[in-house]
Amino acid sequence: MDEVIGNLWISPNITENTENESYYNILVGNTINLKYIPTKFSMGFLLTVSGLDKEQNHTMKIEVKSPMNEVAPYTLDIAKEQLLSIHHTDSFTISGDLNNFDIIQEGIYTFSAYIDGKELNSYRVAFKKEGD
Repeated sequence: MDEVIGNLWISPNITENTENESYYNILVGNTINLKYIPTKFSMGFLLTVSGLDKEQNHTMKIEVKSPMNEVAPYTLDIAKEQLLSIHHTDSFTISGDLNNFDIIQEGIYTFSAYIDGKELNSYRVAFKKEGD
C-alpha cells in the first residue's frame, strides 16, 4: 500500500458544483469574527485523501480541539465500495458539515483529520468576538 496522505480545509461555506466536472467552492480564511462567544457554530470540511487501500473499509475522524484542549470528534465510516468507484486518480474527496460544535472562548481551534487512527493534516482557525 502507498503512503496515505491527505489535506483538510475548514470553511463556513463549502458547496459542491457538479455541472460538468465535480469541484468545490470554498471560502478560505483563518479568522472568524462572531457576535457572541460562547456559542454554537457550524462549518464545512473538505478532505482529500490518496493512497488508501481500496480493498479495505476505512474510518475517517475529524477532531475539533478548543484552546483549552477539549476535543469533540466527528466520525465517518468509508466503505470500500466508495473507494472502488474512483476512476482517474487514487484521490478521494470527502465533504461534510461539522454542525453545532461549541465555541467556548476566543482563541485558536484546531481541526485534525485522521484515517484509521493516523493523523493526516490539521487546520487552525481563530475565533474572535466582534469588537474585541
